Amino acid sequence: MASAGSTGTAPSSATATRAAAPATGSRILAKPGRQGRRLGLQAQLLLFGLVIMTGVGLGAYYFLRPAESRYVLDSYQYATVTVRPFRELIVGTGTVTPDAVVVFSAPVAARVAAVHVEPGDDVVQGQVLVELVSDELTDRVEAARAELERARLDMEQVRLTREGDVAARRREWEEAAQALAQAEDQLPKLEALYALGGVSQAELAQAREAVEREQARVERAAEALALAQQQSALAIELAQQQLVSLERQLIRLLEQQDALTVRADVDGRVLELPVRVGQHVERGAEVVRYADIRTQHVETAVTPEQAGRLAPGAPALLRLGSREIPAVTAFVAPQATTAPGGQGSQSRAAVPVRLAVDPEHARELWPFAEVAVEIELGVRPDRPALPRGPYFTTGDAAFVYVIGSDGRAAERRDVRYGAVDGQMIEVVDGLAPGERIIYSSYAAFRTHRSIELVPEGGRPVDAP
Repeated sequence: MASAGSTGTAPSSATATRAAAPATGSRILAKPGRQGRRLGLQAQLLLFGLVIMTGVGLGAYYFLRPAESRYVLDSYQYATVTVRPFRELIVGTGTVTPDAVVVFSAPVAARVAAVHVEPGDDVVQGQVLVELVSDELTDRVEAARAELERARLDMEQVRLTREGDVAARRREWEEAAQALAQAEDQLPKLEALYALGGVSQAELAQAREAVEREQARVERAAEALALAQQQSALAIELAQQQLVSLERQLIRLLEQQDALTVRADVDGRVLELPVRVGQHVERGAEVVRYADIRTQHVETAVTPEQAGRLAPGAPALLRLGSREIPAVTAFVAPQATTAPGGQGSQSRAAVPVRLAVDPEHARELWPFAEVAVEIELGVRPDRPALPRGPYFTTGDAAFVYVIGSDGRAAERRDVRYGAVDGQMIEVVDGLAPGERIIYSSYAAFRTHRSIELVPEGGRPVDAP
């Protein structure tokens, strides 16, 4: 019993001791210290576990990862970095623009009778392109011809009538003049007879009156003849004026009719032909459009900064497919204009530029076609360069494979390119003159940092 009692009272004593513990500061500080040590130990164990797991993972990856494949290139072309001058170019696009575009519109309402060309055909000066017919104009021409023929007959009738009147007045004058001459011839004889007493004074007076009467008659006949001549000339002149007026009217109508036959004014190329045979067109409707392809230029634009360095006379080159056509800067606008930007971008300032093309080369250009434009600003000497080739596109224009000195391996290296001058590319950074690169396509091995080479399989590429 005593032993059991001792055991039962011990907790009470301990409880009393813990209840009194707040009065002693040493017991309060000892308890948090043990908890901190337990938390630090747990953190260390957790960190140790993480390190062990990471090591196991790395080891598993190292031992289980697939072995890196080797790539051996046994047939390839290579290019050597050379040094050459590079033209400083403005590269862009332009539009071929004819200096003169001829648009023929119908002068009157008409019908298309014939079409002799198609869009794209080259034509020569004087060549018939389209024939139009106007029934109304044809009727007017025929009426004018008939009226002109009547006027010619009327004029002939007037001429004959007036000439008859003048002839009659002339005969009257001639008869009066003859009678006067006879009277004047008799008067001296009668005066001599009167002096001899052969005729009376009354007979002499009658002879003198006859002379005076015939003189008056001659004067009246002369006046009548002059009047008839004036009237004849006036009537013929009026008839002639009427005839000339009708002739001019007919000429105008014939010119209008001839204008319905469309001929090329200059050598050129047919651009548009919006009509067909049998179609009726109204006055002013477009019938055909063609351009003089001998006089064409290219319109392009540059930035204000580029325009500040560009002057008329600067050489340029036009590229149309595989063709290269020389040009020259003819005009740089004195001020910039606002050009629309790309999709979703803001408008930008641009300076219009006109490039002149030699007439012989202008014939090779298609009107209003877009061409690639290169304008030369200057020349930069001694620049590292590579010939343009498959490596450029398959290397994303960002890296190349550089061949080692022993020719048995090539390492991938980032590069930066600059200007493109024809088939040569300027190397700005990443390569030095004399280094060799794989020129062939990188499509098969572009994921490898390095590749092995068979030196005997390499062939050099000559720089253009």
